[in-house]
Amino acid sequence: ATHKQIYYRVVDCHVAVGHSGRDKIWAEIKRLYAGIPHQAICIYISMCDTCQTRHLFPTPISGKPIVSLGFLTRLQVGLIDMRSVSYNSYNFIMHAKDHFTKFSWLYALPSKEAIHVANNLRNIFYTFGSPKILQSDNGKEFV
Repeated sequence: ATHKQIYYRVVDCHVAVGHSGRDKIWAEIKRLYAGIPHQAICIYISMCDTCQTRHLFPTPISGKPIVSLGFLTRLQVGLIDMRSVSYNSYNFIMHAKDHFTKFSWLYALPSKEAIHVANNLRNIFYTFGSPKILQSDNGKEFV
């Protein structure tokens, strides 16, 4: 087969499987033809406008793991919204977790105002010492 014939066979199979990707095109080509190189499919897909516009969102790059070297080197803090099941006017739970030991502290809060969060963090700091890094999700209550 000439290059032109290979090209048209790849195009036909590509359209037949509905721009479904390299593996489905390859399966269709193997089913119908012999002797068409896999590289021809890859080249065609790289030039197909429809296939290229489907990949607008690249896969996110995974971050580096956080390494902690001891107790309270990193304290992670977050708030859990419990307003749907509040109890005695407590609407939030503050969760503080030591990253190294996975030890957790939980405190019921009436609101997520900074004063309530700060008072409970102070209790942890006075009892166990302050962490080297205090990590939060940058919510308003932690500003």
